[in-house]
Amino acid sequence: LNTGGGVDTDALARLCEIQIEAGIDGLFVLGTTGEFYGLTLAQRRTVVGNVLENVNGRIPVVAGITGYSSASAVETFRACRHDGLAGYVSSTPYFMHYRQEELADYFRRLADIVEQPLILYNFPARYGQRIEIDTIHALLTDGHVSAIKDSEGDPAYMRRLLELKESFPSFGVFEGVLANLAGSAPLGIDGSV
Repeated sequence: LNTGGGVDTDALARLCEIQIEAGIDGLFVLGTTGEFYGLTLAQRRTVVGNVLENVNGRIPVVAGITGYSSASAVETFRACRHDGLAGYVSSTPYFMHYRQEELADYFRRLADIVEQPLILYNFPARYGQRIEIDTIHALLTDGHVSAIKDSEGDPAYMRRLLELKESFPSFGVFEGVLANLAGSAPLGIDGSV
């Protein structure tokens, strides 16, 4: 944000260019590091619009729609919805603990509303719970998931994700823990975020 509390669109445009020039394959906006939770819906909409304008179709852009509830995630989606986005990312709702069946229903509702498969974001240290492998399998089976960014850092969990990929070859598996990249890259991940 700039000193006036608005989105620093000039800095955001420069950051987009730096990333594209560095050779990235896509951008993920409104994620944890982007501190989406500290932005208003209008500010989130500004971020999405600014990034899409600056990227201008050169690489895909996905936007995070994680919320503390289904309603807040849907509200974020509606505020940030844009035909230029390649997809949407969601973690588990934060602050509350949910059974895995409830998480599956949460992700299904979001996928149905965004009208495309979601990219899951597994980050238990930040959001309070893990998306279990059986839950991911069920979501893959019914077509509600396209990929996952895993920031848990558990090599055994990553191996299980890659086993799922054997049954669902189009399932994208992305490492979210830089320290684990050297170990997970040879296993067949699709990249890192």
